[in-house]
Amino acid sequence: MRLRRRLALGIFANAVGLFANTVDAFPVLLNPTTTQSRSVPFILLFESGSGSSWLIKELAALPQFCVVLFEPIDNSSLTTAADHFARLRWLEQLWTPPQPAESFAWPTWRARMEAASVFGQLPLVKESLNRCGAGSIAFGLKARLSRLLNRRAAVDGLRVLLARYGVRVLRLGRRNRIKQALTEYRRLNQGLGHFKAASGGAVGATEVEPKMFARALVEVERSHRLANEVLSMLSPGQPVLNISYEELLHEHAEATARVHSFLGVSSGAGANKKAAYVKATPDRLACAVANYAELCREYESGPYKAWFEEGCAARCESS
Repeated sequence: MRLRRRLALGIFANAVGLFANTVDAFPVLLNPTTTQSRSVPFILLFESGSGSSWLIKELAALPQFCVVLFEPIDNSSLTTAADHFARLRWLEQLWTPPQPAESFAWPTWRARMEAASVFGQLPLVKESLNRCGAGSIAFGLKARLSRLLNRRAAVDGLRVLLARYGVRVLRLGRRNRIKQALTEYRRLNQGLGHFKAASGGAVGATEVEPKMFARALVEVERSHRLANEVLSMLSPGQPVLNISYEELLHEHAEATARVHSFLGVSSGAGANKKAAYVKATPDRLACAVANYAELCREYESGPYKAWFEEGCAARCESS
């Protein structure tokens, strides 16, 4: 009995050791013999307050896209080597869907995706995956990917995974850091997004507490730095498209056509589809911030002065 128990423990220890070595050295692919189908794998690498939820929802509304509608691998509480391996395993599963004609294989693929989704919000994952099938062309998600940066092995594994499948990286940022910080401030302190249903009413100006706004600005700068770190670790030749929030807002048709083309989807996809979401707040800071002059004076002598484009004397009524 003791011998049998020692043998069982030994086998278990060897399995754990093998798994740990695999994670720390390099992730083992689930399907090393899988041939790439006509699918286009992609990732939307985003910064805080850059309109990523808006963009990913617009993509998800088109049948050519198979996307998961939240950040399925960005759970900040999952930090171990095994957690990182689970992230890489999930990504590989997403980027190796069945061939379009293999109708019998799609339920199995969805089931495997669900089983690999150990990051929370499983009902939303299932809802997203139920829209994926033979008509899907581009398979992706939005993510910061910065959770993987704290382990060298995870970074190496991600780099190879992205290169092996030719994953297209759509980097979404925002030019105006102050407007970006305002979006983050509203999200963190009021639980509000910066886009709303097109049929919804207008959103009023936000009264900003300067110290809390400064924290939101720090978070925005951090997300910008981390996105750049992720880009810097990509293999040479990895396809990357940089696009800004401002382009999506002011040149929407042209910007989305560029995104669609980059992701292998006809640039005319959704051309006649009415926008489901619009910007919730005014684009002018003087109208979006109730105490605009106070906030502007906090930054009028520093590097952020240029982002208060109308100056501290601007008033909403002057539009």
